[in-house]
Amino acid sequence: MEFQHFIITPFNLKNYPKAIYDDERWLAWTKKRIGIFNTYCFSSITNQSTRNFVWLIYLDIGTPDDIREQLPVLDDYPHIHYVFADGFPDFIDRYKNDMRSMCRQEVEWIVSSRFDNDDCMHRQAIETIQKKIQPVDEYMVSLVSGYVYNIHLGKLSHYYYPNSPFISLVENRQKQELKGIFHLLNHCAWPPLKFYLSRELKHPSDEVCFVTDPILWMQIYHEENISNSFYRGVPVLKKRDLSDFGLQQRSKASSLAVFVHYRSLYYWKLYIKICIYRLKSKLSPFLKKIIDIRRHYYYQVDKSQPLSFPNPNLYTKAITPENCRDIQEYYPNLAPKFCAFVEQDHKGLYGYIDGQLVAYAWAILNNRDTSKKIRGFFPLPSNAACVHFCRVMDNFRGRKIYQTMLAHMYICLYRVVNDIYLDTETTNRPANQAVKKSNGEVIGQLTRVICLGYTVMTFKRMNDVYSKLNNHEREG
Repeated sequence: MEFQHFIITPFNLKNYPKAIYDDERWLAWTKKRIGIFNTYCFSSITNQSTRNFVWLIYLDIGTPDDIREQLPVLDDYPHIHYVFADGFPDFIDRYKNDMRSMCRQEVEWIVSSRFDNDDCMHRQAIETIQKKIQPVDEYMVSLVSGYVYNIHLGKLSHYYYPNSPFISLVENRQKQELKGIFHLLNHCAWPPLKFYLSRELKHPSDEVCFVTDPILWMQIYHEENISNSFYRGVPVLKKRDLSDFGLQQRSKASSLAVFVHYRSLYYWKLYIKICIYRLKSKLSPFLKKIIDIRRHYYYQVDKSQPLSFPNPNLYTKAITPENCRDIQEYYPNLAPKFCAFVEQDHKGLYGYIDGQLVAYAWAILNNRDTSKKIRGFFPLPSNAACVHFCRVMDNFRGRKIYQTMLAHMYICLYRVVNDIYLDTETTNRPANQAVKKSNGEVIGQLTRVICLGYTVMTFKRMNDVYSKLNNHEREG
């Protein structure tokens, strides 16, 4: 996945919505804020574990020279830039164009992250964001767990904030107009960031990734905070080393007596919800070995529609007995499975770019005169194929390889069968989008309850096409 990551910080822009500062108060505010920015914000970004990002700091063009001279020198930080804008409206008009124009030529995805000028990020924060992004337009990443640091008391509070300001937005560079992370000024207003515990426990959202662990940000509580409160969540009862946030100091421990100040029912409820969600996430790998619930979509390919090959650099080779073990270099455990697929007359393809293996796909063929069940429930008609396996290597995701692999597979399959079907897990949003763009139409959905590796219960939801296939299978 080729992406460019931008951290966006509006610093002291005039005409900010709902702000009432006149020029004199704006100047006084800017002078105070630079001190906080230099001490807390800037040091946390330069302390990041990666430099694979661009930080754009937008200052007002009216910022006096003597104040500009107080800003940190950027000679050692080529990935950080001061940008001067004519107030907040000018910033809104230009920051999206700045991101697009600064992208490398090969970039397909733009990631924009919001970062205020009086906050800190853990040194692993940006790297974590980049690990969590998906090649899906308008996919979001929310860093949920953070501190509030009272610089006067030297103490910390810890709370969970799913719709915090520490959010990131993934967008396709080729779209006509970027939204950008400041599309909604109120970070709480983004619809995907509404955290519903029941939904996340049953079927996590495919529009956002909530990162609940570890603690990745720290808000600074000072006398000029507009909306922050120190008494959120719970007090931190132990001293904490803040070097991971770019501060060479330790916080002080709070006592149990201060709990009386943490009266917000909203944050207590949210804290309990996230704790339940985290507990489920930690237990999930163990519980899945005992009982698991999986949901699949089944598609039929509309062969009346023309095929598209959005990545012209991809070429394919059939997987044969001679090359079925080529996958061993990348995924050693898959080599025996690939050889077994070949022996069972499954159809397989390797995908290459510049001689490097980047993807593979498999399809089950049914050359019999009767239907054949796939996964124990799906009646694959005679003279048909089901593409049940398509994967793109992690480093190459987001380049439309998945969709192109499917198109190549369709061409191979239509030489030997009349109809093609596919199945994907419902939670795999990138795969489902690629299948739909590759002329796939949903014909059924299956929910399976698996206990100790065996399917013990199934729930089917079918449309007319699927029902006809089911009836044909019973008649056969």
